Amino acid sequence: MSGEPQVVGEARWGHSPERELAFSGVSLPPESILHRSLQGHEWPSEIKVTPPLETIMDDFVELVRHDPKVWAVYATQNTSGITVWTYVDSEDRTDRSPVYSAEWQLMTHFPDVAFDFNVLLAPAGSEEFDAGTYDYLFIR
Repeated sequence: MSGEPQVVGEARWGHSPERELAFSGVSLPPESILHRSLQGHEWPSEIKVTPPLETIMDDFVELVRHDPKVWAVYATQNTSGITVWTYVDSEDRTDRSPVYSAEWQLMTHFPDVAFDFNVLLAPAGSEEFDAGTYDYLFIR
């Protein structure tokens, strides 16, 4: 550890500053700026890595692909999360229930990913998908 002061948020730690100090054998006096800035701050115990969009959506498609009423799924991803559109060729709620179940399973399997699920009731083949307007696409 260098002798220059580091401020929380500017240092490149792989684990919490308290643990870094424990490794180095340094004990900060209570009046230290670094010690005061760390008071009451919780550091994550581990860094969570979100799987790629394709992995997440492949899992979702695997759950709904055997439903003959589901004819397309497309998804986009941005900084706020993943938006999923599932096209169902039925207005019957019982036909849509497996889609809702698959959405729930996906949220349970990837709890750190923000999802915006949408189910569109549309006759099969009625939607045209333009290249470049989606990040993931499945069409039956």
